[in-house]
Formats: sequence, structure tokens, C-alpha cells
Amino acid sequence: MPPTFFIIGAAKAATTALWTTLQEHPDVFFSAQKETNYLLGGEWSSRGPEWYESLFVPGDSVRHRGEASPSYSMFPMFRGVPERAIGLVPEARIIYMIRSPVRRMISHWAQATAAGHEHRPLAEAVVWGSAYYFSSCYGLQLSRWAKVYPSQSLLVVRSEDLAAEPESTMDRVLTHLGLDPGWRPADVNRRLNTLDGKLRVPRPVRTVSGVLRGAGLERAAVGVAKRTPRKQRLGLVRSYSDAELELPADIEAALAECFRTDFRLLRSLVGDELDLYGLA
Repeated sequence: MPPTFFIIGAAKAATTALWTTLQEHPDVFFSAQKETNYLLGGEWSSRGPEWYESLFVPGDSVRHRGEASPSYSMFPMFRGVPERAIGLVPEARIIYMIRSPVRRMISHWAQATAAGHEHRPLAEAVVWGSAYYFSSCYGLQLSRWAKVYPSQSLLVVRSEDLAAEPESTMDRVLTHLGLDPGWRPADVNRRLNTLDGKLRVPRPVRTVSGVLRGAGLERAAVGVAKRTPRKQRLGLVRSYSDAELELPADIEAALAECFRTDFRLLRSLVGDELDLYGLA
């Protein structure tokens, strides 16, 4: 039994908040594993379609079964995802969460750094790290899905709208899924998986972790960078400072200019109503 809809991303654009909210709906079921990444192919799909569809069997009595995997909108790092999706669920509904692109990049970097996977300072990472940039090219990402799914199957939702206008935004999502608008979760204003409370390791510890990773010792590298209460007491992990989460103005302006062409493509896909952060 396959899913009936996908939340495809973008990473750090409130996919967790929407996933958690929709879990409360009596006519929606999600697989227990939020990010199965099955449609990425390769090792992620090695368990086969029977395993994947078995994740959604407990939801056979409800109208919708969903999966949320932000990596589904990380082309060209992961290719062929929309084609696999339509081959599996040709009638699927697609929900694509977006966020102000530069702010999304910064949050993406913070998450990668906090997890011990990123060791470069912010300005260096977002300039030279293609995953940060391409994940914010929403026009490029959505166009891949628009090539295989009809426009009525695609819904773009700004994370800022989910935070500022949760009720009307949830009604858009519910309507897209063919569910009655007006349903509300216990806490419609919830906001999960933000930077609040997240900790990072200081640069010397990240450097050691990076050396271990370069030597092929991935498990040891992650262990060194892992955040624990003991490391926090010892000062080996700490909260992000405001300065760490700000880009130099010239880099931020240059990135915004780079996004303008992509956002013109996004505008052609979503129409005139959605506010695209002044970029199109």
C-alpha cells in the first residue's frame, strides 16, 4: 500500500512542523519513519517496494498516507526522484515547503554543523557547498516535479506563512489533499525543529572531527562532534551566537541576486499570488 502524498522539502523549511501537525488529523497517516528517503534510489531503495509499502499498511483505513523526505528536493545531488514517485503513485499529491532562500541556507548549515557533518565557517560553506545552494533553488527543484506531475498535484507553501498565518495556511494544505478545511491540531501555532536549543561544537573540536572524517573514520568523527550533556558542561558544545548565523552583506546580496533567475522559473510554476520574497 503506497503513500498518497509526499512532503518533498525543502530542508529547514518547516517540513517537520507540517508533518507533526498533519499526524494529528484523523484521516491522515504517516510512516513512523519521517524520512524514509526510499525514492532516492540506490541504497535507500535496496529493501524493495514491498518493504516500503509495508510502512503504510497501518494507514489502510484512512484517506491519506504520507511521507516527508526533504531530500526529495535536492537535485542534482539526488536524481530521478520525481520519476520514481510517479512510477509508484501517479495520482500523488505533492507539498513543497519553501523558506527565504538565504535564511534556509544558513539554517541548513547550522543543522549540518550541529550534527558534526559540516566544519567550514558559514560564509565559506554556503559559497562552496552546492547542497546548500541547490536546495534553495526552488524553481529548479519544483520544475523537476512539474515535468512528471500535473500542476494541480503540486502545492507550494511558505514556511513563513505556516508560522504567521497557521490557520489559513493549514486550510490550503487540507484543501490540496481533498480534506475539509477548518480542522485544527491541538496547537496550531507549533513550531518544531528550529535553532532554539540547538548546540554546536567549537571550531577546534570540529577540526579534529574533520581530520578523522578525512581519514575515513566516519564513526569516530561523528562521535567527537556529537553533542552530549557532559560536553556541554565542559564547554565543548555551546549555543550559536547571532554573529555565527549572519552572512557578510555582500555575500548575502550576491546570493540573492543568484536566486532571481531561479525564482522567475518558480513564479512561472506557482502563478502570481504567492509572495516570493521580492525575488520574482
